[in-house]
Amino acid sequence: GVGIEAVLDNCTASDSDIDVESYLVPSEKGEYSNMAFANVSTDTFLFVRSEPTTESEWVGKLYTDYAAKVTGPVGEWTKIESGSVSGYVYTQYIIIGNNAQQKAQELIQSSEGQSEESAFKYAVSRQEEEAAAAQAEAQRQAAEAAAQASQAGTGQAIVDYACQFIGNPYVWGGTSLTNGADCSGFVQSVYAHFGVSLPRTS
Repeated sequence: GVGIEAVLDNCTASDSDIDVESYLVPSEKGEYSNMAFANVSTDTFLFVRSEPTTESEWVGKLYTDYAAKVTGPVGEWTKIESGSVSGYVYTQYIIIGNNAQQKAQELIQSSEGQSEESAFKYAVSRQEEEAAAAQAEAQRQAAEAAAQASQAGTGQAIVDYACQFIGNPYVWGGTSLTNGADCSGFVQSVYAHFGVSLPRTS
C-alpha cells in the first residue's frame, strides 16, 4: 500500500481538494461505523467527561458495550453523544470504526430480533446515577425503619406474653412458666415461645 506520507503529499500537490479520509476509510461505510461502544470489563465503566481531561468533571457513564455516536475528531479523547449525555471519553476504552460496525451487528443479533434502538444501551447521566443512588438509599432507610418497627412490635409482644406469668413461683433452676422458673429459666422459656433459642443460664 501507499505510505501515508505519499498520500498526504499527493493531497497537497494536487490543486483539487482531495479528501484525505477517502484514502484512509473504505468508501463503503457501514451505517454503524460512526458509533462507539464502551470496551470495558463487566464490573467497570467508562466516564464521559465534560472536557477532554481526567481532571474535568464526569457527566455520565458508559457501561460494558454501551453505545455512543462519535461527534468529534478521534485523538487521545473522542467526543461522543450517548442518550442525554454528551462529552469526551478516553479513546483507548472504546471500539470505533469498522470494529464498531461489527460490534453493532453482534449486539443486534444477540438482542434476538429486537429493534436496533433496544439492542443498544446508552449512557447513564450523572443526574440519573445520583437520583438512583438517592432512591436506593431512601429505600434502604425505609427498609431499616420497617425492620425496627416490626422488631419493636415483637418486643412488645414478648413483654405482653411474659407479663401473664407474674406471680408464679420462683424455683431455682426452674424453666416452667407455670410451675416455677428462676430468672434465666424464665427468660429462656419466654423467648422459646417466640422461636428464639437461648442458653439455660443466659
